[in-house]
Amino acid sequence: MPLGVTIKSHPNFSFYLPAMPEGLPPPLIEFVLRDLAGNDIYLTRFNGDGRSGIASISLPESSGFQGLELNKSYIWSVAIICQRNDRSKDIVADGLIQRVATPPELSPRVLQGMSAIERAELLSRAGIWYDTVALLAQLQRNQPLPQWASILQAVELRDLVNQPLLNPLSF
Repeated sequence: MPLGVTIKSHPNFSFYLPAMPEGLPPPLIEFVLRDLAGNDIYLTRFNGDGRSGIASISLPESSGFQGLELNKSYIWSVAIICQRNDRSKDIVADGLIQRVATPPELSPRVLQGMSAIERAELLSRAGIWYDTVALLAQLQRNQPLPQWASILQAVELRDLVNQPLLNPLSF
């Protein structure tokens, strides 16, 4: 699983929620953040609304969770719990994330006065994947952007280009 980076202590995580079979109730969704030793750092569950599309969640700053530590890697996963009594039926997506120090070319002074698109392009060039996706998704919700399709195609997620962006999930 490839490692993606962020400069945020409480980053945004994006993932695809597939359509659920007709007749099933909206699923329970579980988000887990673990250290590389497998210890749960943060876990939350919330009810989905049954819609499919690209969803996102952010680690809440008010949860008592101090945030990602600099230069430490974490494993995150999202599980759609289809049958609560049989977790082997879960649909799971996961990834690796590491928080890195803000590079000088992304300092607030440099970013001041830039448009959101310019900031996203700078983040992308610096390899700050999670923050690039979060910013482009936020912009894409308001107005379709060619950069959204480009970034999904660059990471071989072409099938998701036309999927709706759902409102950010909260817990």
